[in-house]
Amino acid sequence: IGYRNIEVVPLVIDEDEGGSKTEIPTLLFVGRITPSKGLLMLLRMYVSVSEHLRGRCRLIIVGSGKKRCAYTSAFQKALSRGQENCAITWVPLGVRDAELRALQRAAWLYVSMSKHEGFGLPVIESVACGTPSIYFSCGGTEEVLQGAGCIRQGQFDDFVDRTIELLESDRRRAELLA
Repeated sequence: IGYRNIEVVPLVIDEDEGGSKTEIPTLLFVGRITPSKGLLMLLRMYVSVSEHLRGRCRLIIVGSGKKRCAYTSAFQKALSRGQENCAITWVPLGVRDAELRALQRAAWLYVSMSKHEGFGLPVIESVACGTPSIYFSCGGTEEVLQGAGCIRQGQFDDFVDRTIELLESDRRRAELLA
């Protein structure tokens, strides 16, 4: 488009050796608490998954939202309702890189219902840590992962079904990760 001084700066993501997974199936999401990230839908999805698995799973959400923000308040209310019957942990403050990598290694599945992503770094980092990821079509992520783990935007029931399938099958998770 006419630019002459162009440089490419590679984004380096070190592959991790992975590690042991949690005893019970664990889902992980990392990102801001904003409408575009689909956290209210993610909580609803997790409640469906937890009901199907009879509570033998948990969800960890790492991220923060703006104070006095309507969406953050709605998220906190939905989280409280979800925590009444489901194992949900919210880490609202930043975590150190080593702690984040440990969470990414230990999770069984990374989940994102984001409406748009430029690159989807947490999804890619989780895969690099040995954790398969599923996500809605959202921009750059499906291109980087060549469609692996991508679910068409808005297909809520497909997302729930795929999550359950992956949590119930070591083989399916290994196939997705590969």
